[in-house]
Amino acid sequence: MSQKLSLWWTVVVAVSLVLAVGAAGRASAAGGWGGTSDYNKWNKGDQDRVKQQRIERLQKELAEFSKAIEAIRQQEQKAREASQKAEEKAAADAGDDEVKRKRLIRLVRHKEIAALLKIDAQYMRLFATVTKMQADAALPEESKGTLDILLVQIKTQARANRERIADLYEQVDDKAKALKMLQSVWVSLSEQERGMESALKDRIDSLKKDLGIRTST
Repeated sequence: MSQKLSLWWTVVVAVSLVLAVGAAGRASAAGGWGGTSDYNKWNKGDQDRVKQQRIERLQKELAEFSKAIEAIRQQEQKAREASQKAEEKAAADAGDDEVKRKRLIRLVRHKEIAALLKIDAQYMRLFATVTKMQADAALPEESKGTLDILLVQIKTQARANRERIADLYEQVDDKAKALKMLQSVWVSLSEQERGMESALKDRIDSLKKDLGIRTST
């Protein structure tokens, strides 16, 4: 009895599949999926709607980028403020002991360097993300100007942060790392920009001289 019931269900399922395939074929012939009816045509209204949705999505992403830049800037500011307070505390704790004061302040500056290096990495990740979006061939023209502004903001803030790190490296007598940090700023500049950066070049040359590295003429 159970075998007959099983066979009956097998037949039912097979017939259902045949009917489903047949229905799909008729739908296709009538202009369903893969058909040629006007229902499936990609008209201008569809294109405009998708374009507008893309623009709205990009605008939201651009707004998020602006928030991210400000958030990183605030982290940087907090790190500097915390370092300043820590230096003041170190000086107070050391009292008249100059050796202790220098040692404590040196530790504070190393801590600030570590914090600012993490912030530098955040700037670089954000810069890479924005640059990748800027290279999108399908990017609407109205979004390109905003991206250019964002990239300038990121580069400006990242540079200031790297120059601060270089300052700190010099203060803890690590001129080699200070030079490396300033050189990373230099290579990020265009030839035209380098022509207006005599102070940065002089600083790099001065560090090279201190380290015994021959400078270019």
